[in-house]
Amino acid sequence: IREHTQTLLIYDHCSVALLTDAQWWLWPLSGADTAAYPFDAEADPAIGYTLHSGSPRLVLNNRDEGVLATYPSYLVVPIQSAEAVIGTINFGASDLQAFSIEDLRIARLLAFQFGSALQNAERFHELHRIQVA
Repeated sequence: IREHTQTLLIYDHCSVALLTDAQWWLWPLSGADTAAYPFDAEADPAIGYTLHSGSPRLVLNNRDEGVLATYPSYLVVPIQSAEAVIGTINFGASDLQAFSIEDLRIARLLAFQFGSALQNAERFHELHRIQVA
């Protein structure tokens, strides 16, 4: 994701939120510290909205709290499996008008590809587990 997003979008922050073993984790993909950490994704105004609604969120005059609070504009897109929203890709920018509808389209395509890759990896691991057993 990091490699593709840097050539397609302009942002100051990029992260991925995923549910792993009943805990939400945030993986920062930009900046100096890219260590994952647990957080309350459902309580986060930006990420929680997308998790609950399944809809992307594009905000150009941010007043929200949470992970993206320090960025005047942000973009959050859902990562979906066949059944549900399994996470989000999050972008923050220091410019008030950083993101456009075209950026939203690009981010949604990236999230679709990432969701498909996660599903394929899950299927691969399940197949491997069955073959080993």
